[in-house]
Amino acid sequence: MSVGSGKVQVLVTVEDQFSGRLAEVADSLRAEGLAVENLLEALGTISGFIEQDRVKGLSRVKGVAHVEQSRQFQLEPPDSEIQ
Repeated sequence: MSVGSGKVQVLVTVEDQFSGRLAEVADSLRAEGLAVENLLEALGTISGFIEQDRVKGLSRVKGVAHVEQSRQFQLEPPDSEIQ
């Protein structure tokens, strides 16, 4: 998926009592603007992309235990000088 400048990747952890209803929680997250990328049923997590200014709204979705924004890292090329 192409990520626009205002979009960030998030990992949503679902509350234990909603673990069997991951698709239902994912539908609610989509309604909040999340472009769902993966449903990881064994882990009870959902990953996807959303506009930065809408991330906080995801935590208010019924069944959501935690929302974590992914961090991006970039390594220098192997032949670059050590920083």
